[in-house]
Amino acid sequence: MSSNHTQTNNDDVAILDVTSDNNDDQSPLLSDNTQQNNSILLTPNGDTILVPSISRYRLTNILRIILFIEFLTLLTIWLVGSNTHSLIDDIIHYQFTTSIFDIVCVSLCKLILLIILLTELETSVIVRLYTPNSPRSFIFICYVYTIILIILSSCSLAFSIIKLIFILYKLNLNKLYLSSIYLFLIFSSIEFIGTLLMVPYLTRIKLLGQQLSNSKTKKVDLKRLLSLAKSERLLLSIAVCFLLVSSATQVIQPYFFGQIIDDALKSDTMRLVNMNVLILFGINCVGAIGSSFRSWLFELAGQRIVYRLRQNIFVSIIKQEIGFFDNTRTGELTNRLSNDTQVLQNAVTINISMLVRFLLQIIGSLAVMFYLEVTLTLVLMGVVPVIILISRQYGSIVQKLRKKFQDELAAAGSTAEESISNIRTVRIFGAERKTSNHYLDNLLKSYAVGKKLAWNSGVFMGVVSLLVAGGISIVLW
Repeated sequence: MSSNHTQTNNDDVAILDVTSDNNDDQSPLLSDNTQQNNSILLTPNGDTILVPSISRYRLTNILRIILFIEFLTLLTIWLVGSNTHSLIDDIIHYQFTTSIFDIVCVSLCKLILLIILLTELETSVIVRLYTPNSPRSFIFICYVYTIILIILSSCSLAFSIIKLIFILYKLNLNKLYLSSIYLFLIFSSIEFIGTLLMVPYLTRIKLLGQQLSNSKTKKVDLKRLLSLAKSERLLLSIAVCFLLVSSATQVIQPYFFGQIIDDALKSDTMRLVNMNVLILFGINCVGAIGSSFRSWLFELAGQRIVYRLRQNIFVSIIKQEIGFFDNTRTGELTNRLSNDTQVLQNAVTINISMLVRFLLQIIGSLAVMFYLEVTLTLVLMGVVPVIILISRQYGSIVQKLRKKFQDELAAAGSTAEESISNIRTVRIFGAERKTSNHYLDNLLKSYAVGKKLAWNSGVFMGVVSLLVAGGISIVLW
């Protein structure tokens, strides 16, 4: 554990680092052996820059591979699924509902355009990363490339959904052709999500200037947060096992609900209905036990983590030099010990537990849905990319607001602590009203940020619920 601290010039807020600092912040484009191999890149202006070796497993390469596999798969299905006469007829007498020649052409155009755009975007990103004084036009070009990528991938996804909807009512369609349309929809969805993930590249560029100005600033990512929970890995592993049990029971419950309804409508006796009801009750009992132990173990692990974290922070604080306390307010430090550590506890245990649980439920639900009905499941998944895009935007907004909210609470706590600890001085100068107004101003600032958080949460939940309801309505229609 390290006890480094940095101080900002604007508000004198101390940031204590109590996590391990084995790895420095790196660009998402770079490989682990950046110190060994370098490559020369020629910029659009004709200049050359020396950059570390680039990872082969970066997002742009993954997208290139997916695009190539998509085109190769669709082309193979189109060529193998018909004889020469049918292929010629498929081109000359093209019909939207019976031909897949159009999706092969779309896949080819997408392969060419997206690979060119990905290469240009990657070049612009590298130029921006390793020439910080480059003109602002580079960041503008990056945004333009990203927007074009998202538009192209979204158009491909929309085309695949429309194609699938039109052929749903087409009888006697070649199963090989039908599978190619399903594959085209799946590949288009993956590519759309991949283009949305290009946004972190631009975010990384925007943060570059701040990182260069203060090289000691650490990036608080998921890996550093999980390092706090390393000592509780046994307890968390047991909690994850119970989480798997509770999630599995929630996934299979709808299936038995359907079985009970079917048996009640089709069977003349209640024997099968009663048996399925008992099975469902047993599943609910197992799920309840799993949920109980999951909640208990995650909460216990969180309490133990925050106990050690507060201890380490306090030890780190009292070991600082005297000048540190001259530049940092006492209330700020006490607020970090109380409120911020509680936020970290939720992030390391409860939030990660919810993330894993929801992911397992999504994967399990999709598996059951694909097993029951493939076509309707693919139609319902059409709203998933839109929800992902909205969720990313919502997460970015909430992250900024939450940080601002914590800072305002810290300022209010600092004012209260200093006023109460120096109450004699406040009384001597008759500054009760002034102090109260100062504290009220800080509370109003935190309240204003809290209102924005509540509004964004309400809008996000409403939009997501509307999209899900729309997808279900399309399936029922």
